[in-house]
Amino acid sequence: KMPIKPKKLQKFQKTFAAIVLAAILLLPVSVWAAVTDFKSLVTEIIKNINYLITFLIGLAVFVFLWGIFKYFVAKADEKKIEEARNVLVFGLLGIFIMVSVWGLVNILINTFVLTITQPTVPQFTKP
Repeated sequence: KMPIKPKKLQKFQKTFAAIVLAAILLLPVSVWAAVTDFKSLVTEIIKNINYLITFLIGLAVFVFLWGIFKYFVAKADEKKIEEARNVLVFGLLGIFIMVSVWGLVNILINTFVLTITQPTVPQFTKP
């Protein structure tokens, strides 16, 4: 089996780093727009993290589908078939890791009955 070419891996790493950097840099723009207190700040950060997770899972599915497309287009060229297999493996690995972590978090939440409840605020009444 041929290993992945360092140039292609470096290009992928640079692209991935650029996407992550852009997401991190743009996160405060959307967060600070609606922040009025600490609770709304945390809510906005969690909402943006959920959007990022959804985007990353979609990206992994796209990579997998791109690998399938490359595999069918490769015809009998062994080099292209190996490259397509690598893309397929990376796409499946990404999907597997993200879905596994998501499942593990849900198992932990359901096992330890971690519910998000707000305590009641004490009220003072006039005597």
